[in-house]
Amino acid sequence: IQNDAGEFVDLYMPRKCSASNGILGAKEHVSIHMNVAKVDKVTGRFNRQFKTYAVCRTILRMGDHFPTHFLPNINNSWTKSLALN
Repeated sequence: IQNDAGEFVDLYMPRKCSASNGILGAKEHVSIHMNVAKVDKVTGRFNRQFKTYAVCRTILRMGDHFPTHFLPNINNSWTKSLALN
């Protein structure tokens, strides 16, 4: 957490679930954390940037093995094919 001067005052920064927007606790070991690469639309190459998603236990317990339909802002054929399987 940062103060008004922009300095970090706490060592622990809580994460939020990308699907449910709930806070992931420090002891929640069931949640997953993944980085999805951003790709240049013209060349199709990785441009050294990525989007980070965290998915909490309650979303994972809904029965899907890879819950891509809950993740926002992913519109490529790779994740759509995973969601269909």
